[in-house]
Amino acid sequence: MARIFLSYSHADEALKDELLAHMANLRREGNHIWHDRMLIAGDELDPEIKKELESADLILLLISHHFLNSYYCFEIEFKTAIARAKAGEARIIPIILDHCDWTATEIPQRLATPKDGKPIAAWPNQNEAFLDVVTQIRRALATASSPPNSPTSSALPTPFPPPTPVGPPIPIAPLTSPTSSLGPTPTLPQVPKTFTDLDKRRAADAEFQTIRSFFKKGISLVEADPAATSAELSDITSQRFAAALYRDGKLIHEIVIWRGGFGGGANGISYHLGRNISHSSESTCSGWLTIEESSEGLIPKLSSLAISSFGAEAATPTESLWNQFVSPLAHRH
Repeated sequence: MARIFLSYSHADEALKDELLAHMANLRREGNHIWHDRMLIAGDELDPEIKKELESADLILLLISHHFLNSYYCFEIEFKTAIARAKAGEARIIPIILDHCDWTATEIPQRLATPKDGKPIAAWPNQNEAFLDVVTQIRRALATASSPPNSPTSSALPTPFPPPTPVGPPIPIAPLTSPTSSLGPTPTLPQVPKTFTDLDKRRAADAEFQTIRSFFKKGISLVEADPAATSAELSDITSQRFAAALYRDGKLIHEIVIWRGGFGGGANGISYHLGRNISHSSESTCSGWLTIEESSEGLIPKLSSLAISSFGAEAATPTESLWNQFVSPLAHRH
């Protein structure tokens, strides 16, 4: 599991949210993906960011003219990332968001993503650009775990630090070929991964951000629809947001989603659906999402208190929540 840090300007938050949505599978595979919107009330801004930046294995630099113009992004986060990369302590992946003077910086042009350093804003289909970025991230993660002399290990200049061995090395004798006279090659059972409460909390934080990003994108689609409907998303705190649907200016449905509470516990997410519901109360909810361990890593699981839940057939809990929220749009006026 790698620790991934996103360095970006808040002016580019929409593109950052899109990147996080495209990185959903990387997160589900157990990678810890951190950005400053995961700070909670009581956290100290600079020390917390410094801690995450200096412990990251992979640092994603979301480069734009806003990023280059930001003192904190460029003078603090960028220069720290470059220094750690040169020292072999971390790997950097520059992600070029728009046309800007990034080639005048210390960023090696051969490392820039998407392909050939073409800004994401210049791609006719931005999903293709984000997919190319995620492909390069996976390549970097695979390179980090490659043997030192393997062809892929030298593809990028600054590998992650090697993992610290636990216990004495176990000698392994060479195995014979399955086609040899000794018969088939023996195999060992797969050891299940173990996850700490901290891993689960971070996974829940990342899932909350994925849900918020999905709703933000969905609400923009509602707003663009020619029907007489509208919607809005309101951030109540850094760990709670509300979304509302309107028809002809009248409220028809709401949802409030927050971290923690009810069946989800401290490492879960709760939600409440209805109309004219409280945006701050945690005394009731419609369901919750928990972070469960599986052979594939940590995955979100959605539970509902409703007798019949709209969107139960959705591919992900996020899609199910969205389907429940917009279900009134399918009804006649």
